[in-house]
Amino acid sequence: MDKEVKQEVLRTVKRCIDNDMLQDDTIKEINSLLIEDLSGQIEPKINPDDLGREVDPSCESGICGAR
Repeated sequence: MDKEVKQEVLRTVKRCIDNDMLQDDTIKEINSLLIEDLSGQIEPKINPDDLGREVDPSCESGICGAR
């Protein structure tokens, strides 16, 4: 889809939201599509310091104090 078509779709969706013309299920589906599109644009970043890091076994909750 080219940029102009996307812009028109977004304007139409915004008008529908502003005029309360969308049902909850439709809004959820739109949100899912937006998240899917945005997720494809974000490159996952791994901190090299986190690779191979061991977690103290006493940290059962996953929330540990600073070391």
